[in-house]
Amino acid sequence: MSELSMSSSVRTAGLFWLLSGLVYLIAEAVSASAFAPTYSYAHNFISDLGVSGCGQEMQGRLICSPLHDVMNWAFMLEGAGFFIAAAIVARTQTGLMRWIFVVLAALHAIGILMVGIFHGSNAAVADGTGVYHVLGATLAIVCGNLAVLSAAGLPPWRGPILQGFTIILPLLGIVSLVGLIQAQMTGTIVVFDNGILERASVYSITVWQIVSGIYLMRRPKADVPA
Repeated sequence: MSELSMSSSVRTAGLFWLLSGLVYLIAEAVSASAFAPTYSYAHNFISDLGVSGCGQEMQGRLICSPLHDVMNWAFMLEGAGFFIAAAIVARTQTGLMRWIFVVLAALHAIGILMVGIFHGSNAAVADGTGVYHVLGATLAIVCGNLAVLSAAGLPPWRGPILQGFTIILPLLGIVSLVGLIQAQMTGTIVVFDNGILERASVYSITVWQIVSGIYLMRRPKADVPA
């Protein structure tokens, strides 16, 4: 691939990451604004916004999200955009790390697609589909953060500041996920509420893709594979 083609490809990947990340955050805010009675970013889970049907209760949270379709489509668009961008970048690179990166990105996309299809509610637990929601959320969060971490080994993210950002952010996301799992298993809140811990584990991916999207779109030319 020529240097010019690489440059164009990397900028295209940046656009996919930027747009899918922004669409996700905007859809979340729009869906939350219509939630009844009120939506708390600290207390409610993100997936509460995707539950269809009002009046359902999940772990003590009363759920009514009239704009659930907006959130569910955003889940799926984010997953697709993230994977497309990762696949484009992987084509411009060489070595094993690019395959690790793109496989993890694919698993993240599959996971968040499942979150958009299978919802987290007592009704889903009763009909047996709740397990697919949990599996999807696990894939999306774990593999998404690991994909970001693996990107630190690719040439576009080897600058000292960006590489450090690409390492620290997913590690914070994984630590937050561990804290969330512990809180769910013990039923206790130590420092942060569950909604904050979940968002920290998810936003580590979203913030990275938006920052990386802007960075790649502004690059004058692509990195030559090492």
